[in-house]
Amino acid sequence: METSLDVLKVNPQLSGRIPTKEQLTLFRHDNQYLDFLQELEELLSHVFDRQSHLTDPDISDAMFYATNGVLDSIMMIVRRAARLAITKNAQCIEKVDSADAFQRYGRLHQTGKGKDFNPFLIENFSL
Repeated sequence: METSLDVLKVNPQLSGRIPTKEQLTLFRHDNQYLDFLQELEELLSHVFDRQSHLTDPDISDAMFYATNGVLDSIMMIVRRAARLAITKNAQCIEKVDSADAFQRYGRLHQTGKGKDFNPFLIENFSL
């Protein structure tokens, strides 16, 4: 599969529309990753009444395992989980929402390839 940079190299018109090209690196399981999850939590506070506890060790570890630290994959799971929670009028994203989001999204995309199980279904998941 082609990378976005390969596409831009062969398509000068498209390349001209994107003058600045940035490469996002994978998150490591460190404070920067947890800070990012905390920022997401703060954004979600505008939508939900209660915290979703994304930085709790079992949820942050499960998210990291599920996504390999890929920003797009983290966002896809969180967005899908939020949609599911909103649909059932929940007060926050619950672990079951993340499990369902991973099941529906992750298994169909690169995120879930090579994963033997859904980490959000494991109680007190730890890396």
